[in-house]
Amino acid sequence: MTSLREEKKRATRQAMADAVAKFLPRMNGKSYAALLNNLGSTTALEMSVLAEELRQSAIGPAVSHIVGPASMMTALDMHGFSLTLYSLSAEDEKLLAMETPLRSWPGLKAFVAPRVVPLPDGLARVRPTPSADPATQELLIRCCKALIGAEADLNALDARAGDGDTGSTLASAARNLIQNIGQLPLSNHAQLYRALGQELSQTMGGSSGVLLAIFFAAAGDAVSNGHSPIDALRVGLARMQEIGGAQPGDRTMIDALLPALDALPQGLTEAARAARKGARLTATMSKANAGRAAYIGAEQLQGHADPGAEAVARLLESLC
Repeated sequence: MTSLREEKKRATRQAMADAVAKFLPRMNGKSYAALLNNLGSTTALEMSVLAEELRQSAIGPAVSHIVGPASMMTALDMHGFSLTLYSLSAEDEKLLAMETPLRSWPGLKAFVAPRVVPLPDGLARVRPTPSADPATQELLIRCCKALIGAEADLNALDARAGDGDTGSTLASAARNLIQNIGQLPLSNHAQLYRALGQELSQTMGGSSGVLLAIFFAAAGDAVSNGHSPIDALRVGLARMQEIGGAQPGDRTMIDALLPALDALPQGLTEAARAARKGARLTATMSKANAGRAAYIGAEQLQGHADPGAEAVARLLESLC
């Protein structure tokens, strides 16, 4: 299963192809130039994504050159784009490639796959040495299955305060983790925490993926410095709060995760109870001070738990 973001990108790709599908029969053997126009306030990042989705679409192989993406014909600050295809002869290509004094004309360039530049030394991902630990492996798989099972419910919860993809984001990361479980250093807590941070930084989108990657990376460093695995998780949470800025009462996963880690030395059952209590508390909060929910009105938040806090509670409950 793909994440909600991948589904949205596929839908955008298909919509662009469908919009010019009536021209497809005449595209065989022809070369086209695409003009990808920003209608005003679409971000540069979004326009770049659209360009790549166009390249991968059904009409992509027929497009040899592109003009843009750029703001060439706008509708004030409209958040949208327009796509124009032009049958390209050798003479037209030469004319479109000529220099012009028009400041907003981006010029014609070849429409090719983006060049992927490898990370410099010191930043490239380092794969840890795998090691076996059946109990740890079983624990991680149970955690992953709990998140996968909660995907639909968490998406529905997030739809009230965000973009409705919390469940898909967590489930996608969980599926990838299960797939790569044999590559993890399961018998070494310090290396395992760091490896989990690396995995999440690669497979989990959004700010949650970044913050949880920070959480596990800091926990791994703490174990290396002599902290117990449980105390190390508290260190990781403190680092995550330092970077992300969320505090208890801000209506985030912190409201369930912090009390759960405080109760964890007393056992998983107590940790799960603390997490559930924290998640329920978020449903009484009419104001969020962090994340997308900070822009949502009280009437939409009241009575509904924060999806991140709910995910923490469900995960721990599944382990009891």
